[in-house]
Amino acid sequence: MSVLFSELLVPGWAEGPTAKIGLGDVTWAFDEAPVITYKDYKRTDNSTVGVSAVSKANEIKSKAVVIPCHSADPELFFSESQEVIAQAKALCGGCPMKAKCLTAALSRAEPCGVWGGELFDEGQVIQAKRMPGRPAKVAS
Repeated sequence: MSVLFSELLVPGWAEGPTAKIGLGDVTWAFDEAPVITYKDYKRTDNSTVGVSAVSKANEIKSKAVVIPCHSADPELFFSESQEVIAQAKALCGGCPMKAKCLTAALSRAEPCGVWGGELFDEGQVIQAKRMPGRPAKVAS
């Protein structure tokens, strides 16, 4: 399951008992994000208009926490290959949001993918994906 940008614009989407994971839980300093208004970009004779908002945004970005899944290829976390899944789990290893990500994925019963360093299938944490194809016959 993913969160659409349009959902982020709906007031209260991250509140209450049916809430999805909050944007602040997986991104940097959401509450501290600068509010840039139209007047910051309004054309005037003063060439420094809007500079304060831009400098504030740069200051906040310098404090940003880097989340590995935000900079990696998304396909990495939804692969069929055991080697690629191991790589995705390794990326989650040092993530500061690992516990929150795993808790949120469990509460949403994620249908598939690597979340919080664990592999999910049909809402359950599994150790490894079954290889495609028919399983080998077991002699009885």
